[in-house]
Order: sequence, then C-alpha cells, then structure tokens
Amino acid sequence: MLTLFLALSTLLSAARAASLPGVPLPFHVDAEGHWVLGADLPPAFAEAGVQPGWILLEVDGMSLDDAVAVQRLVATGPARDLRLGFAAPAPVDAPPEAGDEVSAEGEESTEGERGEEVPDAAKPPGEDAATGPLSVETIVVVRRAPLVRVELLGLLPWPDDLVGMWAGWASSETGAPLIVDKQGRNWELDPATGAVHRRAGGAAEPRTIPDLFWSLSDAAWVVVDDDRVETGDRTWARQRFSDAARVTSFQGAAGDHLLVGGTDGLDVYAVSWPRGTPPLPDCNPSVAETCLASGRAIAHDLLDRPGGREEALRHLGLACRGGVYRGCYEAVALEDARLAPQASACLDGDVSACNAVAHKRFQREADAPSDVLMGLLEYSCQLEGQGSLGERLRRLEDVAAGCMMLSQAHDLRGMPDQALLDLDQACVLGRAEACDQAAARRHRAFAARTVRECEDPKLPIAASCVELGRLLQHETVESATLDDFGAFLKGCSLGLEEGCVLLGDYVDRWGIENPRVVEAERKLRDACTAGQQKACLGAAHLLVRHEPRSDAYAEALLLFVGACDSGMASACVAAAEQRRIGKARKVDAPGQLEMWQRACDHHSARGCEGLGERLARSKKTWPQAYEAWTRACDLGAAHACTELGRLVQRKHREPWPGEQDPDDYLARACDNGDPEGCYRLAEDDLPRKGDPPEEAYLLLDRSCEGEYGQGCATLAKVHLDRRTSFDDEIAARHLATACDNGQFESCKELGTMYLRGKGVERDRQKARELAERFRLNARRRHLRFGPAIGLPIAGGGEAELVLPIPVGPAISFGGSTSYIPSGGSLLPLLVGQDQPEVAPDYQYFDGVVRLYPNTQARGLYGAAGFHQLRAAGGSLTETMTRSGWSARVGFRSDARHLYTGLEVGLAQYGVIDLSDFDSDKTGIIPFIFPIVSFSM
Repeated sequence: MLTLFLALSTLLSAARAASLPGVPLPFHVDAEGHWVLGADLPPAFAEAGVQPGWILLEVDGMSLDDAVAVQRLVATGPARDLRLGFAAPAPVDAPPEAGDEVSAEGEESTEGERGEEVPDAAKPPGEDAATGPLSVETIVVVRRAPLVRVELLGLLPWPDDLVGMWAGWASSETGAPLIVDKQGRNWELDPATGAVHRRAGGAAEPRTIPDLFWSLSDAAWVVVDDDRVETGDRTWARQRFSDAARVTSFQGAAGDHLLVGGTDGLDVYAVSWPRGTPPLPDCNPSVAETCLASGRAIAHDLLDRPGGREEALRHLGLACRGGVYRGCYEAVALEDARLAPQASACLDGDVSACNAVAHKRFQREADAPSDVLMGLLEYSCQLEGQGSLGERLRRLEDVAAGCMMLSQAHDLRGMPDQALLDLDQACVLGRAEACDQAAARRHRAFAARTVRECEDPKLPIAASCVELGRLLQHETVESATLDDFGAFLKGCSLGLEEGCVLLGDYVDRWGIENPRVVEAERKLRDACTAGQQKACLGAAHLLVRHEPRSDAYAEALLLFVGACDSGMASACVAAAEQRRIGKARKVDAPGQLEMWQRACDHHSARGCEGLGERLARSKKTWPQAYEAWTRACDLGAAHACTELGRLVQRKHREPWPGEQDPDDYLARACDNGDPEGCYRLAEDDLPRKGDPPEEAYLLLDRSCEGEYGQGCATLAKVHLDRRTSFDDEIAARHLATACDNGQFESCKELGTMYLRGKGVERDRQKARELAERFRLNARRRHLRFGPAIGLPIAGGGEAELVLPIPVGPAISFGGSTSYIPSGGSLLPLLVGQDQPEVAPDYQYFDGVVRLYPNTQARGLYGAAGFHQLRAAGGSLTETMTRSGWSARVGFRSDARHLYTGLEVGLAQYGVIDLSDFDSDKTGIIPFIFPIVSFSM
C-alpha cells in the first residue's frame, strides 16, 4: 500500500500542467518532458479527431525544445491561427487479464512499424523511451484567442536611500506617481525619464489602479517574465498586480505600463491590449480641463463596464476640484439622473437651479461636504449678474444665497478663514445677516489671537494685552485666563505706557488702598527693584496717583526720571507732566522743562511737542519753540505742525532756519490728520457772510469730520447763512458735533433751533438740556460790565469781577451806579419835608457779593450787598443820604459776546422816624423796599 502511494505521488509530481497562451488545449508535461494533450479536450477538437495523449512537438515550425520561447511567440501579436505539430503514438494494447504474463520486449505498436526506437525516460524531448525519436505526424490549426499581454521590460534600480524601503504608492497633486517608503517619506518618479528623487513636500493621495482598468477587456491575461510565462483571467491578473501602479507612458513609450516595487528596484511592465480595446483615458489634475475631457470620454465609451461610472465620476470630480465647475454638474447629473435637468439649467445661467442642485447635494453630505459639493457651491457664489435690473437683483440674491451655503460647507471642512471670505462676498451682495456673521467671526478671531499673543508663555506682546483688556471691559473672551485689570497689568509690566494709564483708571475707580491695586503696585515695585525698567515705569504710573504729600508721590517722580535715564522716552514725558507739588518739590530731580527736553532728545514726538508748548509761552524762546515743534512735526505729531504754522504767522524779526510759509505747515498738519490744521488753513479764506470758496469749504468739512469743534461751528454758520430748510438740517448736525467737541456756544444755538423747530423736530426738553449744557460748560467770563435798569437804580451801569477760582462755586464782586438829574425828590419826602421847589439830583451806588453754585458763574445765584441813595442839589441845602443792606437772588446767562441777568431781592434803606411826620408820635420803622434789576 505504501509502495502504491509513493508511486502515485511520483507520477503526479512528474506530470505538471502546461499551456499555450490563448490556446484552449490542456497539456501536461510528463516525466520525459513531453507536452502531452490532456483528456479534457474541447468538444470541437475531439470531434475533429484530436486525441488525448498526443505529444506537442512544435508551434508554427518552432521546436518545443525551449518551451518558454514558444510561449512568448504564442503570446506575441494579435489573435491569429497557430499551426501545432503533434506526434500521435499508436494506442497501447489493453491490459492483460489477471494471471497473464506480458513481456515488455515482445509488445508491438503502430509506432514500431515505422522502425523508430522508443527512447527511455532519460531521452531528451522529441524522443520516446520505447519507440525512439518522435516526429510531427499531425498538424492542428488552432485559433489563438485575444490576449492582454503584460511583458517585463526590466528592473529600475532604487536610489541608495530607497533600497529595501519601498512600502507603497501615492499620487501627487499633478497625478505623478509617488513612491512611499517605510519611513513615510515620498519619492517622486518621473515616468518620462525613470528618475526617482526625494520630494520635499506637497499634498499626496493614495494611488490605486481603478476597477475599470481590469474591465477594459474580457480576454485572458498573459504575463511574460524573463524566465516564465504565466496566464490567467483578469481576477488572477488583478491579484498578481495588486501592489502595482499604472502610468500611461514610460520613458517615451506610450501605452499602459504597470510598475511593481520590490526590494532592489522597480519592475516595469508594458501592457498590450487586444485589438479594439477602448483606451482608458487619464488626466493631469493640475490641468483640470484634461480631467473634464477624460471624464466625459469614460462616461461616453465605458460607462456600462464594471467600475466605469465610478471612474467617470472620479475624473469629473478632479475637474470640479480644479475649478472647472462644469465637471461638478456633469458629475451630479451622471450620479443622479433626476438632477440632470436642473444641472443643465444651471450651466445655462440659472443661479436658482444651481442653488437647488447644491442644496439637495448638501442634504446628503451635511456632515462631510465632498469636492463636488464644494465645486457646486463655489460656482453658485461666483456667478455675476446679467440681464435687466430686476433680473440682476434677483440673480445677485441667489448668488449671495450660494455664498452663504458655501460658507457653511467651508466650516464643515475646517476652513474658517475661507468661510469668512464667503460671508464677505455674500455681504457685498446685500445679505445683511452675512455682514453680521462676518463681523462677529472677525471679532471672535481677533479676540482669540489677542489672547494667544498676550498669554504666550515665551514671548507675550504688550499691545495685545492692552487690547485684550479693552475687550474684557465689554465682554467675556473665551480661553482668556486674565481679567481686564490683569491684562492691563501685564501690558504695563511689559512696558507699554498705555497699559499703565488704563491700569490707573482702576486705581481711580477702586481707590489706591484696594487690595488688587496694592498687589499690582507691589509686583511692579519688586520687578523694578530686580532691574526691569519697564516695570519701574508701570510702578510710577500707580504711585503718581498717591497723595502729593506722600512719599509714594515723590518716589513716582524718581522712578519716571530713572526710566527716562534708561532711554524710555515715555517716562521722560510722564516726568515732565507730573506736577511739582507736595513732596515732589523736595526731590532732587530735573525740572519739567528739562524733562521735556530729554523726551525730545529721545526722539519722542510728544516730548518735542510738549517742549514747544512750554517754550512758546515766552517770545524770547520762540526760536527754541520753533526748533522743538519742527522736530515734533517731522516725527509725525500732526498738531505740532499746526502750532508751528501759527507760530510762524507771529511777527518776528528774521526768518528762522528752514522756515516755510505758514500754509505749508498747516497743509502738512491737515494731511496728517489734525483737524485744527484744516480749519486754520481755511480760516483766512472765510468771508464774514456768504459761501466760502470751494477749497475752503472742503477744508472746513475735513476739519468737522475730524471733530474739531470750531470747524464744525463755522461750517454750521455757512449753512445757516443760506437760509434754506435743507441747509438748516445740515447745520443742526454740524452744531451737534461742535457742541460735543467743546464749542458750547453751539450747544446754545442748537438748543434755540430745537426750541423753534428749525432744521430739527421741535423738542423743548432737548432745548433745555442743551441750554443747561451751555450754562455748565461754556467758558467763564471774569469781567462783566453793561447797562442796568430797575429799582432803585432806575437806570445806570454795572460791573462784576468773577474771582479766578478753578473749582467749586464761583464768587464775584460787583457794583452798580446811576445818576438821574432832578430825580432825588423822594429822599426829602422820606424825612417829612415838603416837595423841593427845585428837584435835587438822584445818585445810586451799591456793592454786591454774589455766590454761584458752579465755576462758570452762570445760572441761579444768591447775593448780599451794601447800597447808598443820595439826593443833592436843587433847593436842598445839604446832601441827603440813605444806606443799607440787601439780600438778593438772581439768574445770569451768557451769550457769545453779551450777558443778561435778572436780580430781585429785599433791601433796607435806613429807617422812617414817625416824629418827622407827626410830633405827637414817636418811634422808627425800617424802610424795606424790593430790589429789581435787569442788566445786560
């Protein structure tokens, strides 16, 4: 039994299957190396008399001695007829019956009749062990079927760094094949030259052979290697080349090539398709139009093949991603025939149809928008309006809707910056909600960036901390770990003076004893002690808010000076601005003028500007003021240019070095953003009445746009002088701006317009508010004088001096007098005398102290006064005098050049002695009489 098993095993191993590519005949190779026809013959061959056991000797006259060469010959070229030469040995006698003895030497066969000796098993092919050499006895003509021939062209060695490192394939953004090594590095293969080089960067996508490639032909596949030829169906071929990459040309040879990576290099195979096989188009994604063309070709010629639809969609998707938006809609129409009419309408210019297609696609891809959907939306967002006005407006609305959807898609793909640009586009096209969303996004992005820059552990930015503090004052900023005070403190610690100033606002609000203020002061002092001059500046800005009588106030000055000495110009300015009061007077520190000079020497525009302001107060130092303001103007201080222009306008003996025309300086100031410069430049061209020249009007307009109060007031006067309701409305707007920027006369004038309904809706409450605003804020007049009428002054004049008290209630001293010829008869009558024959003259004098509740010396007030009445001359032999005291209340109001006042009260004018009228009566009665006075 064991012997039989071993014999069968030997026989099976010796007989192996063999085949000719494209020939439907089964062969096996026997122990002698003969190609023997198998038993499973196709019916047509069996019917034609072909019998199993025939031995194949040659193909098209080529001996089968080199079987691989014969297989290559068969596999080469198109389908064709092959001539197969067989040796047909005689059939062997039937096996003997059991118990019969058979001699091998005595057996005869049909081959023996030819006189040929059969070779034994050791004989070469073409010889039979029993009958001798074989010869072709039968020619069989066989049709070789079409074949997909894959032939090895050679091995492309790897570069040294890639030997043994190949791991797979990828594609670059241009579609070029990339070799991926085991370290994840990409190597680019140039199919034109076969060169391989390292790729520095760029996008890469997985590379596979499309399903459609294996479905292009139903023919069998034959693979021709150096030492063997293999055949199989397309399933076998697909598995055989599962790790291959396909290119459409290689080293100048057109046609499909398969590249197979190995340990030592790249095996390159050329693919020959049967005649009539449709080509599989390829495209370059960097030239998107080629992908549109290839996608269309696949859809037209190969759609019904397995993988055809998918490959067409892939190519159209590449065209879509490359900006050829027609490919997007053709892909949608190919994928869903129900959308084809709308896709066609979209390509004909119907934006609403574009949005409808995109919307339906968006519903399917709500979580992960594809490249095709992105292309649909990009096309909708880029269309332009055309047609009639109404059509253009409707079209723009649809385009804006497409931009809104595109923004959502970009958000889903993690592209917020591009989503913001889409919202901007929708905003430009009139979508108000897009404008709001874009503004909110920018604000959030700005806030997030500010947090990152301020709270960076390695390199925080002071300006970002200050900006973060400003944001935190009004809203909560996500991810911020600091509050507004902490942000300003950090900005101040980093040396930005603005942060220190804003930090000081909290000191003003909370008080210098607040724990957080105390802690901030301690931190800045410690950092200053450690040698951080920027922290010294911050500490000084807090210390300067202490009481002037405290040591901290004096220490602030020393810290400012120290920081200035270290080169911080802003510290020099702060030291110059600090008042020398309290203990600061006892500190050994430079004076304010010297600190302004140091700030200017440090190239501080504010320092030079402040130095010029101080020096311009004296005519003797005008040349130095000119130099300081010139430097400030050159350093970018626009207002310094204005002051320079006004200084040059003043009379001086000789021109200063480099002196220019005043208008040159004013024009420079105006161009650099100082609205006062614009006003001063226009001032000389303004007429007293009527319209100014156009250039002057435009300068006034620029001045008012810069919120320079006097410029707005002057511009309002220009419009009021035109006396039209339209100009009154414009004037009201300018007066409001002037009022808000320190021109309080404009408040009063605007209040009058509200009271009358001139240029504005009548509003008495608003008129009262503006009048009160004028009363509280208008410039105080220290000296008033004018006529007055009333009792007992009759008619005369008055004067008032308001004391220059900067804060608190205002106090004034005033007096009035009058002289009325022949008006003094009242005084003799008050003592019981007869009416004088010649009426005496009347004189009145008084002195008054007034107390106003505000520093402007306007509005309601209380007063106390001393007065005297006199009668002299006429038939009186002596002057009669009455003196007394008075208590009064009144109201003062200022106009631009005038003032008005109404005062009432009670006054005591001596006493009336009853005995002067009746000798029988005694006693006195105080003579009290009202006071009424109107002055202007």
